Amino acid sequence: MNRLAWLLPLLLLTLSFAPPKPVTPRVARSGNAPSFAPRTIIVFLATDCPVASRTAPQIARLAKAFAKRGVRVVAVYPNALETDTDVQRHAKERGLTAANVAVVRDSSGNLARRFGASQSPESILLGAGGKIVYRGSVESLTRAVDALLAGKPVPAQTVRVAGCALRLPLSHSDEGGGRGVGIAYAKIAPLLAKHCVPCHRTGEVGAMPLDSPQSAASWARAMASYTKRREMPPWKADSHGEFVDERRLTDAEIAAFGAWAVIAPKAVAPALPVPVLVATPPAVPAWKAGTPDAVYEMPMPFVTPAEGRDVYQCFVLPTAHDADKWVSTIEFQPGNKRIVHHINVWMDTSGTARRLDASTDAPGYVSPAPGSEPGFKAVGVLGGWVPGHTPWKLPEGVGNRLPKGADIVLEVHYITTGKPETDRSRFGLTWLRGAVKKRLHTGEVSASGFTIPAGDRAYKISTSEFVREPITLLSVTPHMHNLGVSMRAVAELPDGTPLPLISVSNWDFAWQSSYRYKVPVRLPQNTRIDLQAVFDNSDANPKNPDRPPKPVKNGAKTTDEMCNLFIAYTVDGE
Repeated sequence: MNRLAWLLPLLLLTLSFAPPKPVTPRVARSGNAPSFAPRTIIVFLATDCPVASRTAPQIARLAKAFAKRGVRVVAVYPNALETDTDVQRHAKERGLTAANVAVVRDSSGNLARRFGASQSPESILLGAGGKIVYRGSVESLTRAVDALLAGKPVPAQTVRVAGCALRLPLSHSDEGGGRGVGIAYAKIAPLLAKHCVPCHRTGEVGAMPLDSPQSAASWARAMASYTKRREMPPWKADSHGEFVDERRLTDAEIAAFGAWAVIAPKAVAPALPVPVLVATPPAVPAWKAGTPDAVYEMPMPFVTPAEGRDVYQCFVLPTAHDADKWVSTIEFQPGNKRIVHHINVWMDTSGTARRLDASTDAPGYVSPAPGSEPGFKAVGVLGGWVPGHTPWKLPEGVGNRLPKGADIVLEVHYITTGKPETDRSRFGLTWLRGAVKKRLHTGEVSASGFTIPAGDRAYKISTSEFVREPITLLSVTPHMHNLGVSMRAVAELPDGTPLPLISVSNWDFAWQSSYRYKVPVRLPQNTRIDLQAVFDNSDANPKNPDRPPKPVKNGAKTTDEMCNLFIAYTVDGE
């Protein structure tokens, strides 16, 4: 018997009849599936699931409140590649240990199988006789517990969990079928290296590393699901090769991920070593675009809270140039990719950003208008970063003007991870070599003054803008918030010919990208750019922050809505 297997039944028996005692850092392991007492909540977690990490402090608070009502909480970690040390650290850093939550590593996966758990963080509430009376998200646990203790039916017995797929160890019935795992990995490894590993490896933005056979195998089923839905790689444009760095899978590649998911679980078993048939991708150089001419860094580290709303913090970086500078390339190095969601770099010549910065004791100041100019009238934008972003070198002779004496304002969007995190991001600028032939301009096609009615599942907004002089379009950036569903922009040339510019049919606020054309698009004078967008302000939209929905006005806050197409271009006659 496993040397820790005897701990779990004793631990659960104690939870049923004794007042809570401090939980030692030791992690209990499940052996044979034990009997759980009624009024027990089992929450399935994973150390590498961002959703589980952000939810863990909430679980800790609920555990303290529920303990006073005779309800106990058990945190179960069933993923195959987790260790006792991983689980112990995760539970301690996010407050579960301090809240007397019983922590169990389900090293066999039997508990997850017994209760049919498939997601992290999935919670299960047991009633009389160990019957499952509720399964679903942590957010709905309180209502379920209230009903159970009052002797009433639980209002919603199953609530959808938005999290990460569990990756369980092999069961005995699965073993012995490991032949061919190495061959299958040899086929899938090039796709992993091309589409996944650049972000999903240690030190990069991807939440889980995919640069080893066993890690890739443990995520195979989730990858098959994400790629089939085209949620990964994160590329939202309906494109056909017209953009730089297009991250779209072919149907054959998607089928390959599905086939890998069938055989991949065999590679998770420690008894089935899988040879590394494809070399580890080379280390990423410090600066992908070459050593920059100037590097700007946050003046000091910034610490994010363990939980709560996303943070939009602005950091003012003065420049000391005695003349205008012309930027050819900007490259970002986020300091902590676990929490940096995206970055915008603005230019301020009014001194307003400095005054806002001086008015607070914390590093920087909170952006008063996330998604818009951060508290001042900007003279321009130097660039931005989102996960998967690659440095953009402007076409030969084109430069982005950094005015003499301007302050650079670094606006960083942070997410929380369930524990305090520290970041100190930076970026590098490379100056334009030779003569400045064209200046980079930015503009937008935007709708304003609208209100999206509550409950409307397909609210349409249309707007247009005329091109006043011939321009050459270099990139487009669609922008909406949580209610956005789709956006499409079409240029109608003066002769009536339609020219599609961008179409995003499955908008996601979490993945806002700029799309750069391989061949810049010439737009003659009097071209009309038509912009159409669709919004879902109903209960059916899982990203709708309001329950029940309420009317949402146009505005810069994340809780408002926007309908913008930002464009980067040069003026032909300039």
